[in-house]
Amino acid sequence: TFDVFVTSMDEVTRSNDQLRERAESQQTQAYLYAGLFVVLWLIAIIALIRLVERPLVRLGEVVAAAGAGDHAQRAETSGPRELRKIALALNAALDSLERVERQAGALAEERLDDPVLQESAPGMLGTSLQAAVGRLASGMAERDEFQRRLALEASRDGLTSLPNRSSIMGLLDAAMARSARSSSTTALLFLDLDDFKVVN
Repeated sequence: TFDVFVTSMDEVTRSNDQLRERAESQQTQAYLYAGLFVVLWLIAIIALIRLVERPLVRLGEVVAAAGAGDHAQRAETSGPRELRKIALALNAALDSLERVERQAGALAEERLDDPVLQESAPGMLGTSLQAAVGRLASGMAERDEFQRRLALEASRDGLTSLPNRSSIMGLLDAAMARSARSSSTTALLFLDLDDFKVVN
């Protein structure tokens, strides 16, 4: 009976050792799976950070450049939906700003027929800017017309629209210079109307 007991104990010990080895093996597998899960989780977090970080960094660069006066750069429209919306809005604002700068340049150089003056930015700001550009262009056109009329009135008689005394003197000087260069003669006919002031 003692041999049976020892044999039984040896089997129990062996069985116990096998169970312990199996438990250790399962525990090792659990640790490996947990470690693998943590590594995959960290990779996913790093990928997500990279996905968000690059567009954010580029967005910051574009904003900094715009603050420094460089409106030619544009934000990338990649990454999460919210970042894409922000990038699209920033790009639209920069497009509008560039348009306004081109319009201001055209007005400053008095290019009133420049097609850029007909372009309009979207929204209320665009409507307001277009109205302001229209008023400025209209004012400049009126000023040019006024200057043309002043120049005409300064050189013409208001009643007859014939050249006035100062204009005649300029024309006479030019005719005499022309005749001196070409060795020809110049004639001047002077008519005086008596009592013209009364008629006038």
